[in-house]
Amino acid sequence: MSSSDTSRLDGSKIASYTATDIRKAYEDFVAHVETHKAGFSNNDWDTVEKYWSQLDDRKNAIQDQLSDKDKWEIAKAKTKYVAMKNANKAGNTASKVGSDLKEVGKDVSNSKAGEATKEVGKDVASGAKKAGKAVSKTAKKAAKKVEKAVEDEE
Repeated sequence: MSSSDTSRLDGSKIASYTATDIRKAYEDFVAHVETHKAGFSNNDWDTVEKYWSQLDDRKNAIQDQLSDKDKWEIAKAKTKYVAMKNANKAGNTASKVGSDLKEVGKDVSNSKAGEATKEVGKDVASGAKKAGKAVSKTAKKAAKKVEKAVEDEE
């Protein structure tokens, strides 16, 4: 488990959410993800996404009971979450590719061909890691723009 906190995402409570508290559940969820997103591994994101899906299913079940204001606020929370998720998951995936390639280079270092492969692996890993950071940085900038646009709507 990473240093992030996904233990608070208890899906057993979701079925009890009503039209009066589902909006707060979305807002609390997004705030929690925002606070801990930097430490989330891809496995953590899977846990987060499972909770999100259950929360969304519950919202859909009580949709007709929600006020227009609640629907709007939930839509803003959803936009913010999707932007955060996409930015962080893209960065994690690209970075992992770089690390995996670096490991491959280490594993085949027992021969001259292995040494050459190791160097190529290091170069590719370095490039993939840089690309991952660039993708993550760009996605995070986009997420911040989306978050700002959502905040400006308020």
